[in-house]
Amino acid sequence: MHSLVSNPALFASALALCSSFAAAPLDAQTPANIPSFLLRVGKAGTVTPVPMGITAEHARKVAALLFARNEERRIRALKNMQSELGPTKVPVKSFFLGQFPVTNEQYLRYVKARKTRFPFHWWREGKPDSFNELRPVAHKQFPKNRHAAIEYWSLNWKDLPYAIPTGQEKQPVRFISFLESMRYAAWIGMRLPNEPEWTFAANGGLKKEYVFGETWSDNIPESVGIKIPQRAAMRPVGTMGLPARGPFGHDDLFGQVWELVIPMGYAPQTGVDLFEAQVRKLRRKEARIKDSPNFSDRHVIAKGGSIYSFIYENWVEMRINCRAKVWEYDVIDGVGFRVAKTARPAYDMTYARMRVDRPTVLLGAQEPMLDRQVGIERYELESEGQVVKSYNAVSFVPLDHLSAKGADKNKFLAKSQATPQEVGVIISTEPLESPSVGPGIHVVYMRPAGVPRALVDALKKAKKALTAQAKAKAKKEAAAKKAGKKLTEEDAEDEKDKEPERWRKVLRPFGYSDKEVLEKTVTELTRYVYVLHHGKDIKGDRRFKVDTSRNIYLIREADGRWLTTIPSAKFCTKSRSGGEPTVLDNAANPKQLDIAFSVAATRKDQLKTSGKHWRFTISIVRK
Repeated sequence: MHSLVSNPALFASALALCSSFAAAPLDAQTPANIPSFLLRVGKAGTVTPVPMGITAEHARKVAALLFARNEERRIRALKNMQSELGPTKVPVKSFFLGQFPVTNEQYLRYVKARKTRFPFHWWREGKPDSFNELRPVAHKQFPKNRHAAIEYWSLNWKDLPYAIPTGQEKQPVRFISFLESMRYAAWIGMRLPNEPEWTFAANGGLKKEYVFGETWSDNIPESVGIKIPQRAAMRPVGTMGLPARGPFGHDDLFGQVWELVIPMGYAPQTGVDLFEAQVRKLRRKEARIKDSPNFSDRHVIAKGGSIYSFIYENWVEMRINCRAKVWEYDVIDGVGFRVAKTARPAYDMTYARMRVDRPTVLLGAQEPMLDRQVGIERYELESEGQVVKSYNAVSFVPLDHLSAKGADKNKFLAKSQATPQEVGVIISTEPLESPSVGPGIHVVYMRPAGVPRALVDALKKAKKALTAQAKAKAKKEAAAKKAGKKLTEEDAEDEKDKEPERWRKVLRPFGYSDKEVLEKTVTELTRYVYVLHHGKDIKGDRRFKVDTSRNIYLIREADGRWLTTIPSAKFCTKSRSGGEPTVLDNAANPKQLDIAFSVAATRKDQLKTSGKHWRFTISIVRK
């Protein structure tokens, strides 16, 4: 395995110590080391207003043109177009998008490397003997379920054989859920495009109905090589021809597979207000349109139509604005994806991982500040850049604690001393030297030196109460022994404080045992505290000892296990000023990537603290 920083030229591209941790500037040029299947959308370093959404009148016009002789299909098309209502322009930054949807052979590399679930049709069509043998078993296990075979595959895929069906190597991969597509994208340092980005790639920033123009005609299927739409079949990527090619060179933008986009959630395309204004107009003209779409935060959106849009002659699905609603866990024939990327190192991998593999210890915590993410990445490519042989990256993203109204830095520091507070997330494909952790997602917490005054007071009360209890218990034991009796547990319990033990509530989060409190002085006890491991696989002592004599960062696994600590001479240190991130060329220690992250408030009235940072260092293991 190659080090991310073994190449000085690569290391020089890392984002590092910066004053405000602002987002990286717009990519002014194409990075030198990214896969060649990524094509730029838009002019480098620009933001383009992209037309999205439609008016009620436009929806009626489209439905009438496509289904003039079939009223039921016309109404169905209007219902399907409802979520598109509300025309506007959405600003989109220049980015990179895969020229084609991800193929079966590309996805196979991921399946083998990650030992993850393979697509359903790799079993059904790739290993038909096994499929036909087990299909009756599937229907017996899932009676009256028309998706019995898929349900069986989903539960038993680890024990099933698979192979890409012959001749389908370069066809779009399908039967992939949204979560699986995001994990694949993260594996190669990418993400899925969002809906405005996908739209920009299809319309070039112009108001267009279809990729090829404004109007659907009967000769469109034949122009993309489909002579009889009802017999259309999936084909290798890139064979749909010019009509399906976008203005920036992206192929198959309609009619192969529906393409999943981010973020999660099915909502009005351009916002609730614009949607409601247009849907009222639609219902005034169309009495049969009564109900709004079933918007949901557990669905995702897919774009572009599929081969089944040809088979069922559902031309409305080929439109750029059209959207399909898909459950996040659904695996569907005819749904695939393509990948997207920005020039910002490790940003897209970070976005994808945080969306689908968010650490359980962060559930309910502050949102990651992805606009302040920093990272370093490296691609190893084959076949003239068309194949990602390996992707290596380290990324850090801070968590926002101090931008909320009423946030107070001193209170946050005090809170961190009582209970370490999460301040960031490290995502790495490599083992790290400092902090000494393996690949994966790890959460960074901070704890200032010292202990709260309330803890010192509680320890004094605890020692007094526990000492008194111990003496009373010893006295009873001596009396019982003299009388030839044995002290019962119930008698021993009587010696506990009859008053509410408020000190116990204070001590509980710090993990001290009664034995420790009795045997050590308060000074000795306050030299350390404990934090507790969380997780199903933790056995034995669930405490993790923490030194209180100095400021520290604590590193925790995503599932709740504490791993290590990083000492820090100061939490608040002066750093460089200057606004934009500074390129770091650390020739003195080329194995080390220094990252600073701000805990300063982002509100203007609190910018006086923006020069303060908490700093730690990530070092990459060189192999």
